[in-house]
Amino acid sequence: MTASQEMDPPLQRPVVLVAEDDEAVRELARKVLVEAGMEVLCTRDGCEAVDRVRAEGGRIRVVVLDLMMPVMDGKTALRKIRRLQPDLPVVVASGLDGRQVLGPELAAQVAVFLRKPYRSVELVEALRRATRGDRMPTATMELQGGRS
Repeated sequence: MTASQEMDPPLQRPVVLVAEDDEAVRELARKVLVEAGMEVLCTRDGCEAVDRVRAEGGRIRVVVLDLMMPVMDGKTALRKIRRLQPDLPVVVASGLDGRQVLGPELAAQVAVFLRKPYRSVELVEALRRATRGDRMPTATMELQGGRS
């Protein structure tokens, strides 16, 4: 090991968990986030997402959570993730109005609402906001996907 390697800790990429049942959306999100320099873990439903958060301990830096998934929906997964890691930032990505589906108590625990369909740049920005801890006023927190 060289002196430089001893002095410089290895660079760590932020770890993101993407919970999305739509394979095409999940793969696109994975590709975009890897290109943005993140390590990406993917799950197909809320149950897998909760299991992955539990298994990874504190390694996951942010979760991107779809609301409508089989086995366990995003609302239930969010509740369980909050029990495991109350401070883990969660980005809810949905074509639905996330605040309405979640209700005020759970909606207050979401870092960013990302409206589907979203653009790559909007996904990356949502994760940046979430990991910085930006808490925007409710009316402006949602990123609207699909805009030109």
